[in-house]
Amino acid sequence: MDRVGRLEQLSARYGLLALGWFGLAGTVAQLVLDRHWSSPTQAPPWLALAALAGALTVVGRAQGSRRLARWLAGVAVAIALAGVYFHIEGNYQAGPLDQRFSATWEGMSVASRLWTAASQGVGPSPVLASGALIMIALVVGMESLRQRD
Repeated sequence: MDRVGRLEQLSARYGLLALGWFGLAGTVAQLVLDRHWSSPTQAPPWLALAALAGALTVVGRAQGSRRLARWLAGVAVAIALAGVYFHIEGNYQAGPLDQRFSATWEGMSVASRLWTAASQGVGPSPVLASGALIMIALVVGMESLRQRD
């Protein structure tokens, strides 16, 4: 491979890794600003972030295990998907308590209630916040697929 090809590969590699680390740092900052540690049920995203930090470290090493990085990223995706579910559920449970919906919540169709909860029309939980974890996991996956174990 010529010199330009190697530089392009390094640029793509470092760009992906930088994107992953910036995403991780931003997600940590958001959780800190939200004080996302007040109960044991708020621990999973921190575990996912630790797994992603490990995955980014492993995938960033020249001799790192790509399988381990993918496994750690998979754990983070599972936690993130559970987070989406629990955020929607929390918003859904808040529906009857919301003054805008207290009189109409029970009369709404299940689909309308789910949409209102998922789109954060009711409840305090940001449903797509867990998406940042999935994005970082995808960065790990893309980088791990670029090189062979």
